[in-house]
Amino acid sequence: MSEDRSNLIAAIEQLPAEAEAVVAGLDDVGLDTPYRDGGWSPRQVIHHLADSHDECVHPDETRRDGGQSGHQTVRSGRVGLAT
Repeated sequence: MSEDRSNLIAAIEQLPAEAEAVVAGLDDVGLDTPYRDGGWSPRQVIHHLADSHDECVHPDETRRDGGQSGHQTVRSGRVGLAT
């Protein structure tokens, strides 16, 4: 495996812990306060990152199994079984 690929895999593996550390000290108000007028809140950014990360790590998994795995995904601010 190339060094570049190894570095990319390591970055993907570290993302969840790094994201958690960034928001660890925030309460609900902090999590729901957009960074600018009309911008996303930290909670929305984390949900987007989680969804994107899951798609990167498990591409097409939920579509292949028709939701049978019980895997949940976040789409348009709603949590539900992927189909």
